[in-house]
Amino acid sequence: MTMTAIAAVDTALWDILGKALGVPVIQLLGGRSRDNVLVYGHANGETIDDTVKAVEAYIALGYKAVRAQSGVPACPRLWCRADRHALRTRREGTAPPSTLQHREIT
Repeated sequence: MTMTAIAAVDTALWDILGKALGVPVIQLLGGRSRDNVLVYGHANGETIDDTVKAVEAYIALGYKAVRAQSGVPACPRLWCRADRHALRTRREGTAPPSTLQHREIT
């Protein structure tokens, strides 16, 4: 909680300084460092089939990267192994090339 409060005050101070100087905070921090960033979707499902459908939905929305996991995070005993090969095979031919991230629970 303390770090959250410090971060909130820090952000507010940068904002106040930017407004006082009439410049965007990004300029105070040194300017733009890149033209874009990779944003990824977080697809999950109770089964591999559910997860594949969620991956396909993110790709249909235009995401270039998707983090995929299967199972129930709150109940570690119920996690399924997110099999990268199964996910790739099941969505093969349905979407443009993308980065597929996954989490394996052993």
